[in-house]
Amino acid sequence: MFASDENATALTVAMIALAGVFIGSFWTSLTASRAVYIGAITAERSKWIERLRTNIAAYSTTLAKTSFRVGLFRSKLELKPDILPDQILSVMEELNQQVSVIQLQLNPAGIVDRNILALINSVVITRDTQSIYSTVPITR
Repeated sequence: MFASDENATALTVAMIALAGVFIGSFWTSLTASRAVYIGAITAERSKWIERLRTNIAAYSTTLAKTSFRVGLFRSKLELKPDILPDQILSVMEELNQQVSVIQLQLNPAGIVDRNILALINSVVITRDTQSIYSTVPITR
């Protein structure tokens, strides 16, 4: 009878150890898969931010070109109020395309994204203004 108590105790300890091994391996697997998931999300977010920066830089460059061209045409050609040269029209089409791409990359529900959208949507290009930017309320 004394030996069977020792065997039962040893068996209980072995079962607890075995359960610990299974629980530990499951937990390690769960933690590792979560780390892989977080790593993948972080990598994709970094790529998204880089694409957004590239698109905003292209948009800013196109705005600068447009401002320069409008000023150049204004001073050299003295444009009539109802005529815009084809070069300026093509640049404005490019601006519209760039704005569309940037808007699709942003989340209108996010505060930072809304501020970027507000800045982009505040740009006004006309023949009569010296500045191509209007004032923008920034959300905090």
